[in-house]
Amino acid sequence: MAGRNMLNIALDYIDEHIEWKPNEIILGVSKQTGFNSKFYKNCFDAVLDESLFLYIKMRKIFFICRKIKENPTYPLNHLALDFGYSAESAMSRDFPVSYTHLTLPT
Repeated sequence: MAGRNMLNIALDYIDEHIEWKPNEIILGVSKQTGFNSKFYKNCFDAVLDESLFLYIKMRKIFFICRKIKENPTYPLNHLALDFGYSAESAMSRDFPVSYTHLTLPT
């Protein structure tokens, strides 16, 4: 049960801080759970069979798509900056990595 609780804490933390850069989120998750970041990343990978970094990227893409759906005229360069990317091109590079896992929000 404690392990499940730590996972829920991490997942909630990721969603609440999705605008941050992935490394900043990972450090925050580490502080929230009380584990060092390397150990927690390994545990996350073992439990969910997915890397924490990739999970964060996919969640970013999910929230970006939801924002686009809510406001289709919002400039992509602003959206990139809102979600912790240095530029629109950096954000665009994450889409090919994540699009196969993507389920658009309804």
